[in-house]
Amino acid sequence: MSDAPTTTTDDADLNASEIAWNLDSLLVDGKEPDALLDEAEAIADALVAYKGRVATLDAAGLADVMTQYAQMQEFVSRAGHYVMLDYS
Repeated sequence: MSDAPTTTTDDADLNASEIAWNLDSLLVDGKEPDALLDEAEAIADALVAYKGRVATLDAAGLADVMTQYAQMQEFVSRAGHYVMLDYS
């Protein structure tokens, strides 16, 4: 026989009411999710200028576009994860 205590359903906190997410690290410079999405939209608007020209970029130009794209994706991801975790 095991000496380990048993937990019953009555003893368990099934709704996790005491769990709180620390979401501060998801917000860049303390900006709200809407601000992050606004920045992502501004980057997307700037990237439109490269439509149809990506194949003509040199290595530095392509690196710049990809860096901007990665930043846009990061802002969208952070905002989305923040909202999802804040809701849960």
